Amino acid sequence: MILVSSCIADVKCRYNGLSSYNENLLNDINEAFIHICPEILAGFEIPRKPCEIVNGSGEDVLIGKAKILNIDGSDITEPMILGAKKALQICLENNVKKAYLFLKFSKMTGN
Repeated sequence: MILVSSCIADVKCRYNGLSSYNENLLNDINEAFIHICPEILAGFEIPRKPCEIVNGSGEDVLIGKAKILNIDGSDITEPMILGAKKALQICLENNVKKAYLFLKFSKMTGN
């Protein structure tokens, strides 16, 4: 099974209420896939404020050395970790072996 970010699968779940639909990628996948949005699994609304990891990496967040803050400075680390753990559980339950994720780095520009 393959995992695809929900926004790539044309679900309008990005922070700004849009998708990041990638028709070419979806057409190239030759097997069944599921789509997940960890932010939605964490309970965040659409639209929502953009966020970023501050003072480290994703790994640093998991070991408590970095935080995830939204654009107004609110700490949303714990719900983001919860959403990621829920996504991981779904992947394990579905025997996911490959993932296509949407990543965009913007330094709080909202892009």
